[in-house]
Amino acid sequence: MEPIHVTLAVRPENSTRTGPSDQAPDVVRHLAHEIRQPLSAIESLAYYLDMVLPRHDRKSRAQVEKIQAMVQQANWILADAVYYLNASPPRPETLDLNEVVAGSIAEWSRERLDVRLRLELQPALVVLDPNRARHMLRNLFHFLRQAAQPGTPVDLWMCEGEDLDGRSCVQLELSCQTPVHPAASDLVTQARSLFDPFASHAPAGSGLGLASVKQIILAAGGSLEVYARQADMLVAGIRIPRAR
Repeated sequence: MEPIHVTLAVRPENSTRTGPSDQAPDVVRHLAHEIRQPLSAIESLAYYLDMVLPRHDRKSRAQVEKIQAMVQQANWILADAVYYLNASPPRPETLDLNEVVAGSIAEWSRERLDVRLRLELQPALVVLDPNRARHMLRNLFHFLRQAAQPGTPVDLWMCEGEDLDGRSCVQLELSCQTPVHPAASDLVTQARSLFDPFASHAPAGSGLGLASVKQIILAAGGSLEVYARQADMLVAGIRIPRAR
């Protein structure tokens, strides 16, 4: 079966975004700042409880872990909105995407999430905000993790490539085996809506998780596509220009 390609973003200079009023980024930035203060206090209290609770008190410890997970989720939801609206200025720097990927995989391993890694590029220097790079990888990985056939891993592959203008770029691909075999037309329709804001797709949260991923990649001068490889393989491909 021939691969079905759906290009979601190709040339950032031609992209446009319609959305709420010009005040929305300022409102989101202010709310994120104010909400993160109590979240930080809750996180500190949870850390303290984790330190003082007896090791044998499993029920209490389980509740503390739930609090910590909810704080983390709330912070990521806020980040979705901030990055989607570009409510805070990015702080790009030259970084090795291999190191960002390695750190992300270490985090996913602690969460006992299955991922297989294949790197064919050393080093992979790009210009990105490190926090946005981690956010991009996390959201893409968790989306594919939820779309994957239970018990199968998410594959992550990075190599050297070229963008549509022939520039050298870092090519990052995440893929998973899906449990269903939809018709080709259904796959195309679903793929086109994946990165729309508030689209009804996993992962649950703000509705801006994958939309924020698209904005991060566009801001970096990169491109993004999602496509079906065969009938049961979902692939998300990213191209980001190499640092000069």
